[in-house]
Amino acid sequence: MKLNNEILTDDNGKETRWVFDNTCYNGSGNQSYTVTNLHINKGDMIYHEVDCGTNNTGAAIYWKPIITYTYMEPYHLEGDGSQENPYLIDSTDGLNALADVIATTDKPIYSKFTADVKASGNTRPIEEYTGTIDGNNHKLTLKGHTLIEKAKGEVIIKNLIIDGSVNGSNNTAAFIGNTDVDANNNIIIENCGNAAVIKASGNNAAGFVGWIGENDKLCIKNSYNYGSVTSNENGANPFVNSNELSEIIYENCYYLKDSAKANGTPVNPQISISKTEQEFTNGDVTYNLGNAFGQKLTDPKDKYPVPRTADNGVYRKGNVYTNKLIETSDLKFSMQSSFGQQSKDGWYYLQYNNTTEEYDELSWLDNYYAAKDNSGNVTSFITQQGIIQPTLSACIGWKAPMAGKVRLTTGTNIFKTGKGAATTVKIIIDGKSIWQETIPGDQIDESKGIKHDIMVDVGCGDMIYFDVSAKEPTNAAVLWTPQVEYIQTAKFTANDKQILNISEINNGNRIECLFYDAGILEKKSNAYLAFYDKNGTMVKLSEAAFVGGNSKGSGCILSFDIDFVYEDYKDCELSLMIINGDGKNINPIVKHNLYSVK
Repeated sequence: MKLNNEILTDDNGKETRWVFDNTCYNGSGNQSYTVTNLHINKGDMIYHEVDCGTNNTGAAIYWKPIITYTYMEPYHLEGDGSQENPYLIDSTDGLNALADVIATTDKPIYSKFTADVKASGNTRPIEEYTGTIDGNNHKLTLKGHTLIEKAKGEVIIKNLIIDGSVNGSNNTAAFIGNTDVDANNNIIIENCGNAAVIKASGNNAAGFVGWIGENDKLCIKNSYNYGSVTSNENGANPFVNSNELSEIIYENCYYLKDSAKANGTPVNPQISISKTEQEFTNGDVTYNLGNAFGQKLTDPKDKYPVPRTADNGVYRKGNVYTNKLIETSDLKFSMQSSFGQQSKDGWYYLQYNNTTEEYDELSWLDNYYAAKDNSGNVTSFITQQGIIQPTLSACIGWKAPMAGKVRLTTGTNIFKTGKGAATTVKIIIDGKSIWQETIPGDQIDESKGIKHDIMVDVGCGDMIYFDVSAKEPTNAAVLWTPQVEYIQTAKFTANDKQILNISEINNGNRIECLFYDAGILEKKSNAYLAFYDKNGTMVKLSEAAFVGGNSKGSGCILSFDIDFVYEDYKDCELSLMIINGDGKNINPIVKHNLYSVK
């Protein structure tokens, strides 16, 4: 018998290790033992091990271990309750230990959840509390009691979702029963949600705070109530019950319509925003709450906002909400799959005009694009298979629908389709060749063809030209199937319409920036929406969202909800700002002049 890797010693001082030979059976050779005063720590393993060597014939052992606790040490809270080293809560034992500590002190206590916690009927509420509870994007399931019976001083609760049930007589709620705060302190509840069923047999049931005292100040930010709230007598509210002497501020708060009832009568306050069941389940509420929450919109669906994870972010496309930040079809572009219409998916079929020094569109001829001479003979042409025959120059062009970093590849090797003149292939952006190769006139073996794999920055509306040219057009055709894929992009919108400059934004618009990264950002970083004023000073406008650190891709939508007035910002630059986990500005990787509108 071992504790972890050490053989134990019994009360007689002997090792708990025995050998049973072939004479030991049917009660002969039995062994018994007692080990007392053995100290074990949480997570220790006691092994009752049987080893029969190489011969297991008749090797079965009858052994029925019994372990009895004679003493249990009090639960040890990790941390010291300071702002720098908060108490860490990972279980109901942790909650009870926190309640015990708080009962012995009047000083502010800081605590943080490190796991989802399910309370039991023996979980004690925190009687009086001053300090900060950070849910750390976890869920607390209550069973009968509120989290805090009374807020005594400045209290901050953030990033916590509560479900389960709370039952009481008066002043019954999920987060705080009632308050008694002096004029110099505030209560703040931010990025929180209640889905618990709240029942008061008497007065004042609420989702967040049962009753706020006279002259007390409460601010509820970016939060929601989905749980049923009922009182058998007077006073019911999705968030908080109060009188006119209390000061309550709501910022971007939502509740389920008719979720609160006092003596059977629904209570739907106008100061916060009511939403239907459908608006909770279809992602509307989660989307409006921003990056603090997520919600799975496919089976098995979440009924209401939950803690944000890597794959449950909610995004809007038109009037539809989805968990996909951006569709694959929005990131990958293939000439072959879009062939048949000029400009479809950004693809154009062109030839260079030496007179105008511009590219002219080729005309559709039966099943390919072509140009004809004055006699009606086909000169340059481009087919869906990617065969490009130049007169002097023929070109496939692609127009970028979004700013970003793109990867330029080819579906097959580039090679000549017949022996003839040497042919030059090149990729041109902004009048400059970024890649160029010459294919010999006799190079018609696909296996010996060439490929490219290039990453470049593009602005919204930039043209990339995949150009084929030859001094002698006879048999100069090549096969080239260009492909484009975004590996990082950002798109600014105002009221769901893409914007390229500030003058396109109407006063009062909600401004958003979609950002996607396919793995360039190796570390998890903070993304902000920021303005650069005429002095070059950066002013952050949005809350931070985490991006990067995921080889499979990550992203976010940042929003700027302050009413936009053009005259206030006409000389400014609205930009995406990325700061990595070390606090360093890494905009040289994510160029703010690439992801900005002016």
